[in-house]
Amino acid sequence: MAAQMVSSTGRSELSYTTAQQATDAENYLKSHPEDRPVVQRLLDYYVQRWQNTQADRLRVILWTIANHPDIALDRPHDNRGLLLNPDNREGYQGARQLWLEQVRRYPEDPRVLENAAICLRLSDRESAANWLKQAMALDPARRERIVMALADVYAAAITGVTGENPWEGPTSLDPAESGSGFALRARTEAMANSEIAARTGWALYLTTEGFHRFGLSDADYDALAEELLLKAAALDYPKPATLSLLGTFYERQERKPSGQIHPRSRLLVVAPDEQAKRLLSGTPSITVTGEKTVLGPVHVMVDIVVGVDGHVWRAVPRNAPSEAIGSAVSSGFRTCLYQPLEDLGEPVRVSTTVDAIVDVRR
Repeated sequence: MAAQMVSSTGRSELSYTTAQQATDAENYLKSHPEDRPVVQRLLDYYVQRWQNTQADRLRVILWTIANHPDIALDRPHDNRGLLLNPDNREGYQGARQLWLEQVRRYPEDPRVLENAAICLRLSDRESAANWLKQAMALDPARRERIVMALADVYAAAITGVTGENPWEGPTSLDPAESGSGFALRARTEAMANSEIAARTGWALYLTTEGFHRFGLSDADYDALAEELLLKAAALDYPKPATLSLLGTFYERQERKPSGQIHPRSRLLVVAPDEQAKRLLSGTPSITVTGEKTVLGPVHVMVDIVVGVDGHVWRAVPRNAPSEAIGSAVSSGFRTCLYQPLEDLGEPVRVSTTVDAIVDVRR
């Protein structure tokens, strides 16, 4: 990606790519400490190079906490920019003391609370959860992002993770932590809200993946992840689940070499006209361009499976005349939402067929 040097105003729309640019930016901040875009881009630069720039990165992070504890690291910036690994005790403890001081100074600033919680979620779990709840109350508009952060706190407590690198790969864990009072409470609290349940379940799945990828542990939390994802769907019933993570979870289970978890719900075949009555949103208007041999409209029959959460888990075209058309049809129907179905008092998956009309253009 192209990079832009710090201008005479200190503003830069693109990230830094060289050590000299980062040095120039840091020197610029000595006389222009309030120029947040420069700070944001410095944090972006260093988190992408954290393995080889640890001392420089730590210096910039400590300066940022001291001067901009409420800094926003939303997209396009890297929200991991302030993360330090508790395993690196000296640097982490310095940052921790700064964060605790800033929370005392700005107890009503939601961004300060959110940033402190994200950065200290592995060492100050209970405080981090409380800060995030308070931040959510102070700034409801950021609920989605704060729920994700709270789910990370809960998942780390449940799994006993005590160390993560700045790219959030687990580096250490304490199995005793997973049986702590807060970890047990985290399970209960996660079950009480559909969004938090879904996000915590997904975070547990990702943590298990991280354990196995980095060879840190053979522990597998996928069963609990499934329980939370199913709970999220149950809490939202009779509406579709707010988050469509359950179907993706089962898809990824099929790729596991062992210990796969498959849906336990019954698969019920429903006539197309009956299932059409349960469609709530997302009837796709599908357009495909660039086809050289086919022109629309084209009718494609699609076999779909609607999950217990009301989201389309599978969409397999039967007679798509090309791979591009088939892919577009599958993607289009994956956006549909149906009212979840119960049969004999229990949630079921639905198998049915839909007729897609595709507008194929050159």
